[in-house]
Formats: sequence, structure tokens, C-alpha cells
Amino acid sequence: MDGFVGVLIPKPNDRLDYMIAVSSDQDPVEFETRKLPAGRYLIFEAEGPLPYKLREVMDAIHHDFLPKSSYKLRKAPILEHYPSGDTQASDYISEIWIPVE
Repeated sequence: MDGFVGVLIPKPNDRLDYMIAVSSDQDPVEFETRKLPAGRYLIFEAEGPLPYKLREVMDAIHHDFLPKSSYKLRKAPILEHYPSGDTQASDYISEIWIPVE
């Protein structure tokens, strides 16, 4: 996967831990590794400069899309994919991966 991944890990009391991740084929001696649980994710695109468009799409997912859909959030990390590129460009596309059941 190109770029970076933001990992939002759910904690008790509606809290989140946030980590930055990269994919690698190397043995990460100096870094913490975590395995993500397998499961279904919905992927949403956010086109525009960060962090504004990402926040806008995340709000729409939680306040509009999910309440009106048949999907339920699964207890698993939410992922934000930040591909290489100009994160302030109007045509920059990031992704939000929402775990669902």
C-alpha cells in the first residue's frame, strides 16, 4: 500500500488511540507491530485538502450514512489511507475504511 495509514483503535468510554502505520516486507525490529482482525470494511473517498475533507466525510459517514444504512460498526480499527501526493491539493484523494458487520 502506497503512503501512510492512520489507525484509529477503539477504547472504552468512546475513546480512541491513534497510530500511524506503513506497510513493509521487512522485519520491523524497532517498531511495534499489530495484526488487524479480518472482516468487512466499507471504503469512502475524501477528495480535497486534509484534514478538512477527511473530517467532512467522517462526519457524513457517522451522522448520515450509518444511521440510515443496515450496517453496524464492528469493534475494529478505523483506517485512514493517505497516499503519496500533495495533501493540500483540491484533487487529493484519501480514504476512510470503516469496519462493519
